[in-house]
Amino acid sequence: MDHLFAPPQNLPPDMESRRFWIWLQLILLRLHVRMVKGADANFLYGLTRTGQVFLVEIGDTKAEHQAALARKKQQDMLNWTPSKAFAAALDGASLLSAHPIEGGAPEANAFLAPVAPAACAPIAGCTLPPPDT
Repeated sequence: MDHLFAPPQNLPPDMESRRFWIWLQLILLRLHVRMVKGADANFLYGLTRTGQVFLVEIGDTKAEHQAALARKKQQDMLNWTPSKAFAAALDGASLLSAHPIEGGAPEANAFLAPVAPAACAPIAGCTLPPPDT
């Protein structure tokens, strides 16, 4: 018997009354999969509590699977080129454009708070008074 007309297997007991309609839906689903992928493609179907059959996934055929394995074997794992985003992140050039305040126009720095002279005293070489204790 062809798998196209195979009856559904392992149905729950409450679905036995809908067995014929589920079988008809499976035949239509198998015909669709054969039309799209060929006769040797596997597929996964789901079943609702009301007896509706729906397509979950269509698997690869054996020929597609073998072709994917051959492509994977041909790829050289050491021949790797980074993407543009990865190269820009490693280069650091993208960080310069992320901070437009540095090196920008003086009016761009107008919103920054002025720094107190006491905070810059160690840098300028001035001595600070001892702290209050």
